[in-house]
Amino acid sequence: MRIRFVLFILLAVLVSCAKQSTVPPSQEDILYQVEGFFIQKPDSALQILDTLNVDVLSEKERAHYCLLKVKVRDQFFLYDNITDSLLQVAEDYFIGSKEKYFEAETCEALSRIAFKKGKGEQVKLDWLQKAFESIERCHQIDDRLIRFSNKPISKEEMLDIKKYDIQFRLGMCYLDNGYTQEGLNHIKAAERYYADTQHYFMQFNIENVLGNAYLALKEYDSCSMYFEKGLWAAKEAGNAERIACCHFSKSMLYRYQFDNQDYEGQKEGDSLLRKAIAECNRGLALYEEPMFRYKDALYSELSRCFYRLEQYDSCAYYAEKQMSFMDAMHFEMVPNPENASILQRLYKSYEALGNTEKALEYADRYVGMQQVIEEQPKAVEQVKNEYEKKLEMTQLQAKHQAKQYRLYLMLAFLLAALLLVLWLAFRYRKNKEIEALKHEEAYRKLQSEFDAASQQAHQALHQRVMAIYQSGGERTMERIMAEFMAIYPKATDKLASTYPGLSDSERNIVVLSFLGFRMKEEADILNLSPNTVEKYRSNIRKKTNNDPISNLIR
Repeated sequence: MRIRFVLFILLAVLVSCAKQSTVPPSQEDILYQVEGFFIQKPDSALQILDTLNVDVLSEKERAHYCLLKVKVRDQFFLYDNITDSLLQVAEDYFIGSKEKYFEAETCEALSRIAFKKGKGEQVKLDWLQKAFESIERCHQIDDRLIRFSNKPISKEEMLDIKKYDIQFRLGMCYLDNGYTQEGLNHIKAAERYYADTQHYFMQFNIENVLGNAYLALKEYDSCSMYFEKGLWAAKEAGNAERIACCHFSKSMLYRYQFDNQDYEGQKEGDSLLRKAIAECNRGLALYEEPMFRYKDALYSELSRCFYRLEQYDSCAYYAEKQMSFMDAMHFEMVPNPENASILQRLYKSYEALGNTEKALEYADRYVGMQQVIEEQPKAVEQVKNEYEKKLEMTQLQAKHQAKQYRLYLMLAFLLAALLLVLWLAFRYRKNKEIEALKHEEAYRKLQSEFDAASQQAHQALHQRVMAIYQSGGERTMERIMAEFMAIYPKATDKLASTYPGLSDSERNIVVLSFLGFRMKEEADILNLSPNTVEKYRSNIRKKTNNDPISNLIR
């Protein structure tokens, strides 16, 4: 008993640990889970995405997060700057990448958002073409897209669904841009796929589009065939609204033939209108509920057909039923040709029936709406002109700012060039000053070395000439001059050339004075009296303008 109790306790502990060790889904797995249900539950999807920790995601999954959030916001018709910035992140990463599935989805989102923001059919077409090219080159997708799909699906099936969905949208865009044959080829390729795979909802949409395309081409047999195929697909899907839509489309076919007078005789024309009325009644009989999507369209079609048959009581009845339905659905009676035609049929019907009061009531409303409709182009034109003027002013301001920017850039360049020139000049001058200082320093060094050497030579010369003087003897002056000329060979020539007015005796006195002899010694060497030597010295000062003795020699 105890053993069983212990085993039970251990088992409970293990189960508890197993529950606690359950790993929560990663942030990236949550992204793929949202991919599986965001169309069915956009509110929950947006709430989950807003609370997701984007910082832990890889670069690819951050781009995937932004793309997914754009698709969810599209469900709420949110086309603001936030959507643009999110889409830009996805575009920067996926366009041109190896992730062809997400590249195709990004191109598809770009086409849809561009059209919603009024950038035109051509931009939408260009992005859809790129989306189709990307999905055709896609052969691999993330396994988590399949694992977290809201229904069991294979990789090939997921790729095919995406491919033919894009091809269908591309075909419709071709039709809208006037490329009829290209559009029909793409749509028919998608039709074959959805018919073979029994995707009845998509098949219904495609058959309806093909029927309307052939209706515009006035190929009524082909149009009728595709409307019948759409009706079959809607019945297979078991969707009453889509069945009612098919009956409306068939009634529109008969009425379109009548309006274009594609019949022979009044009887055949009336037969076409009665067929249209019968189709509308079949559509209305599908629902007992007071409100459904195509009810106002069926009422409108019945009113048109009865008006053309000149059955004005039935025309007025269904026109008023349509207006009551619009009131119940809170649809505003905005001024447009469709609503104006309702009021026109009502006032003409009551006028034909002799109900003047109601005829005047609807006539007043019709005239008032027509005036608004006629004024709308003027208002639109005025808005357009104001927009064009504003755009022109913006462009002029942009050009002016661009010119200013170029001017400022040129001035900045010139200023930078001037500063560079000044800096180079400053550096050149500084280098020259440094070089001059170096030369001056070297010169001073050499000069000091030269002066030192000269001083030594001069002292040695002084000693030798004093020795000659002290030894006495004949020709003392000649021996002194020989020693002097050995050291200063050009001195006498310099004296003669610089001071040509000096006599030979005066030049001898200059040399002796330079060698450091006193006046008495000079007189003794030259055999002259001291007074004569003094006189010669006075003459020398006058003739040399008192230049120092050293300058006279060197």
